[in-house]
Amino acid sequence: MKTYLPDKNVAIIFILIMIAWVGAWNIWLALSNNFEFSSIATTGFIYWTVAKIIIWILPALWLMQKTDCKIGEIFRVSSWRKCLTWGIGLGGVLVLTSIGGRYFNNNLSIPNPISFAFVNAIIIAPIFEEFLMRGAIMKALRKNHKFVLVNSVTAVLFVILHFPGWYYTGTLLSNLSSVTGGALTIFVIGWLCGLATEKGETVIAGIIVHTLNNLI
Repeated sequence: MKTYLPDKNVAIIFILIMIAWVGAWNIWLALSNNFEFSSIATTGFIYWTVAKIIIWILPALWLMQKTDCKIGEIFRVSSWRKCLTWGIGLGGVLVLTSIGGRYFNNNLSIPNPISFAFVNAIIIAPIFEEFLMRGAIMKALRKNHKFVLVNSVTAVLFVILHFPGWYYTGTLLSNLSSVTGGALTIFVIGWLCGLATEKGETVIAGIIVHTLNNLI
């Protein structure tokens, strides 16, 4: 008989991830203040990519092992039609919403595609964040609870995952109080990524939604 990791241990894992993530921010600030880098963009990209692998991906893999969840189960490709339908469909809604909001705010600028920030936004962040949140954590909680509850909890955790970055860049309060573009928006995006993952039967659908949202 297989035993799955209790919910409280999933919570403990997330807390440890947050502690490590705060530590990563403190280390980065210390390095930035005490050393001169020839290219801060290149160094930052490498540092944060490695940090995410250690702090997010490794614990996610451990959680998957403890909950008897396989990589192939999370990145299922057999239901690719559902994956594309839900991923592109929900992602398209976010894209159109973003374009509409920018149009009314007279801000239709397009991000620079030749930059580490852009690569992180459309490749690294969607894959790593969705693998951790919807692939490992949501999948673990889903074994014992209904989807709506699990997806809502995971979306809240997804918002909390952004707290350290907001705090250390001085935008925490503004993001928490903002009606658009802040915590509420991140929650909605996270919820839609979870919905796409559930209905598309693969985290790839959630990654598509996340990527399309970050693209604009």
